[in-house]
Amino acid sequence: MTIIAHISKAIDAAEKLSRDEFQAEHVQLDSGRELLLVAITGENLDGLAMVMEGLHMGRLEAERVKLEPNEYPHGSTLKLHYRGDPDCIGWAHRGPGGSMLSAYSKHPLDPDMWVVIAEKGV
Repeated sequence: MTIIAHISKAIDAAEKLSRDEFQAEHVQLDSGRELLLVAITGENLDGLAMVMEGLHMGRLEAERVKLEPNEYPHGSTLKLHYRGDPDCIGWAHRGPGGSMLSAYSKHPLDPDMWVVIAEKGV
């Protein structure tokens, strides 16, 4: 069952409007989930529809990333250990000329202090 299939009354009401309208209803469902209903009427809503689709795609991507194994966080490609403490594990990206860049901030790492123990895709 889809929610959209059951909004014919709202569509009929929108057809009768002669002015732009924005209505939003944010509801806490009994299941603990939330529902956000938004109705907007107006001229040329293509840009807004693209923004909404972009938000949806971003949410889908976030869900996909959550479900992926997190062996290489932040899109990193290198698994490292710190020379001073082999129990200290880190992650990095390959930078220009094969340099190592920290996984999150992309700052250069000292190759004398970090040892590559695995490389994604190699």
